[in-house]
Amino acid sequence: MIQYVEMDVHKEAIDVGVYRENERKVFLERTIRNQDVVIKKLFKELLERGGVVVCYEAGCMGFGLQRMLEGLGLASIVVSPGRVPRGAVERIKTEFTP
Repeated sequence: MIQYVEMDVHKEAIDVGVYRENERKVFLERTIRNQDVVIKKLFKELLERGGVVVCYEAGCMGFGLQRMLEGLGLASIVVSPGRVPRGAVERIKTEFTP
């Protein structure tokens, strides 16, 4: 079973959502401290349940997190915020209307 992990990475904390293969609802949702020891513990627990693929948005934190995750043997994808598809409702209006 593959587990897909989405992360919203901030300086102090990381919001984590885990989806299992072929399921549409969140299996696990948690906020963890952005510390190597805490991150490694979470992913070691997930690896005991099966394969893991990680994805998070590139930001000011650099690629240190990606290197750590890949060091644990995880597939890690860092996406550009500008390339994340958005629905029509989420588009930002750039024209001025008084």
